[in-house]
Amino acid sequence: MANPPAAEPFYTHETELSDKSNKHITLRSNTLPLELRSPTPSDLPALLEVLYDTRNTKDDRSMDGMDKPTIKEAIEKWVIFSTADPVDRVTYVVLVNGTAVGIGGMGYIGTENGRRIGAAGIMLNTDARGKGYAYEALRMTIDHALRVLGIDEVHIATTEANLAMRGLMEKNFRHVATMYRGTFKFGNEYLWKITARDWLLNS
Repeated sequence: MANPPAAEPFYTHETELSDKSNKHITLRSNTLPLELRSPTPSDLPALLEVLYDTRNTKDDRSMDGMDKPTIKEAIEKWVIFSTADPVDRVTYVVLVNGTAVGIGGMGYIGTENGRRIGAAGIMLNTDARGKGYAYEALRMTIDHALRVLGIDEVHIATTEANLAMRGLMEKNFRHVATMYRGTFKFGNEYLWKITARDWLLNS
């Protein structure tokens, strides 16, 4: 499937995937002091601070039962860019005015029935919320995935209790979720599917 043509840009990006020794992605908002970029080992303390804070993770079922050593082990893997070709995950450190305030990206990218699927998400510190950063960060992630990375469909899933994410998807993105009960690995109950075609038509 061909990538959708570019719409009026609301962000810029630097995407290097051909140089195996220097793979990286950087997305920069044109309207907010917001940047998403591939993390490096030096970002580890800031990312651990985000994920150690239970206020950030309480509605994320994928974090259930993970103690601090387990979280640290996971993050140490995430700060290394995927060596798969095509990439099978993309992790971003979220920065506002150059300060790390969250983590995002796509924890899973795979091929299902001949189509490339990416599972996207965003997590911000509490003091960075309510300022439009989560919406803009997720919007950049989705757009870059569909237009640049060649993803055919982006999935976003969350629990019924995560009112913030549900509000973000329903009010800001105006997408309707499919509701599932107890059928996902992490107990996610709301699933949004955004295809490249639909994104293009509504961009």
